[in-house]
Amino acid sequence: MQKQQYQNLWGQATGQLNQKTVDFTCEVQEDDHGKPHLSIEQKGTNKINGIPAHVEVHLFVRNRLRLQRFTCGTRGGTTGPEDSETGTALLDGFTDNQNVYGAAKWFVKYVEPGSEGRTWAWTKPKRLIAAETTLSDDHGNALLKVATDHNNVLGDRPWKVSFEDEEHPTILVNNASDTLREKLETMNEISVLLMPQVCGAVLDKLLEAHLEDPVSMDGDDWKSRWYKWAFARVETELPIDDGDIQPYELFTECQAWKHKVIDWLNKKLEAAAKVEEYLTEGTQ
Repeated sequence: MQKQQYQNLWGQATGQLNQKTVDFTCEVQEDDHGKPHLSIEQKGTNKINGIPAHVEVHLFVRNRLRLQRFTCGTRGGTTGPEDSETGTALLDGFTDNQNVYGAAKWFVKYVEPGSEGRTWAWTKPKRLIAAETTLSDDHGNALLKVATDHNNVLGDRPWKVSFEDEEHPTILVNNASDTLREKLETMNEISVLLMPQVCGAVLDKLLEAHLEDPVSMDGDDWKSRWYKWAFARVETELPIDDGDIQPYELFTECQAWKHKVIDWLNKKLEAAAKVEEYLTEGTQ
């Protein structure tokens, strides 16, 4: 019914927002007393500008059966969120615990005044605070974290591997790349965790440290965990300077070790792709 009402707007509905570009954002910030307040930003995109100026903007925040509704003016004159009961932007329907209200999802509807059934545009529900995801090795130890770039570090880039967190490397995902983040969070080790670009970046950093001070599999830092993970796949130890090897030879052997790990990954990816293709053909 909900999907049908979106499609039956005289054939004029703008449709779903925040797909290829960011049309609308919502953020939550705590005030000096620790109370969460909402703020919105409507972008001047083609989709937004295609909505009539008089259409009302309704913001909803939901966590399971709890729902809080805000009005945000009109498309031509957006205002800060105002709760339908309190008239403020205070998010008070989910307690002050960030773990609770952060898990709530917001979505917006552009609604024809006086007609809830006539919706010009809408967004998919999105968590108020994106959850950090840690991907682990064979023993449950963290190898890699997926986090959202809330500080616009990436600019227009969709993602990058960051090493600012000393505990483990991080795939930093652009705040606008909801689909990419969802894939990174749900795919398994073979399909995403060690895709060649990520694996190569992490191994380069590992080798950089190894050439300065040999990395051991006995340590408990991220480099040791990655070394143990790689050794379990290729059963080859990192070369070390035994006094009889030239620096350029050590570098070359380290690069060969890295390529061996990447080759192992590529073979696994190819095998996984063939299996997926076979299963897909079997369902047709």
